[in-house]
Parts: sequence; structure tokens; C-alpha cells
Amino acid sequence: NDIVVAGSFAFKKGYSWKFGATTKLIYEKIHDYSATGLAFDLGVKYSSDREYYNAGFMVQNLGMQMTALGNEKEKLPLTVSAGGSIKLRGLPLLLTSDLILPTDNNMALAVGGEYSQWKPFYFRAGWNTFGSNYQAANSGDKWAGLGLGFGFDFKEKMHKMAVIAAVSLL
Repeated sequence: NDIVVAGSFAFKKGYSWKFGATTKLIYEKIHDYSATGLAFDLGVKYSSDREYYNAGFMVQNLGMQMTALGNEKEKLPLTVSAGGSIKLRGLPLLLTSDLILPTDNNMALAVGGEYSQWKPFYFRAGWNTFGSNYQAANSGDKWAGLGLGFGFDFKEKMHKMAVIAAVSLL
């Protein structure tokens, strides 16, 4: 059983800068063993005029394990991410990319796009290198990491849905 209780705070500095932080209290239980941890996520986002360009930076799981499952406390899986997006002028297309650097796994790259010609509907596609972690050994699955999705605006809010390609281990 895993439980995370989180609280977040965010604020804007002028038009272009946004800052956010989340505090997480983490509880994990496996059979008769349990562990607790305290973690913080910090992020910053810059948006240009008219939001044609965006850039963000985030650090996740800054913190510590307070009690251990066994005899040794482990480090939390720290992740540093940086990304950006660009709206192409004159085209209904948003292009995005992220670089993800986890301390407990390989570096990952994610790229994607959103097509908005038929507002209020949006269509999305993306791919990430982390998807190769979901491949069965020697599968040669070329679709691992692919994601497709759509969104729509309703009452000034965007609602999103995605489908991610998965592999069978059977």
C-alpha cells in the first residue's frame, strides 16, 4: 500500500514567471514492513509574450526517507527535468520537448506536438525514450514510448485524454 498526501503552492511574478512548490508526505507498506518519507518538488516556468515560447525547470523528490522498510534508509529517487515548447507562428501547432534526468534510472528525452486546427478540439502525439523500459526482452517493439491523445475546451477549461502504447509480457 502506498499513500501520498501532498500540498502545493504556486505564484506568478509578473506576466512571464511562474513558481511552484509541493510538499509530499509519503507512506509505503509491504506486508509487515512500512516506511515514511518527506519530499519537496520545486518548479519554475518562463513564458514569453503571447506564450509563443515556454521553458520550465523542475526538481522532484528533494527530501529524505524518515523511516525505513528494513534496516537501511534509502535515498528518494531525485529527478531533474527541463523542457520547452514553441508555438509555430501561422500554424496551429505546438511543439514540445523535455529532458528528464532521474538519479535512479537512465536519462530520458520526450518530444511531442499538439495540433489545434479544429478548436475547441486538440490532437496530440508524443514519444519518449523511457518507453523502452516497458519493452519485453528482445521484443523489437518500435511503438514503446508512443503516446496519442486529444483534448477539448469546455467552459474555459481544457480536458485531456491520452492513450499510451504498451507491450505484453506474455
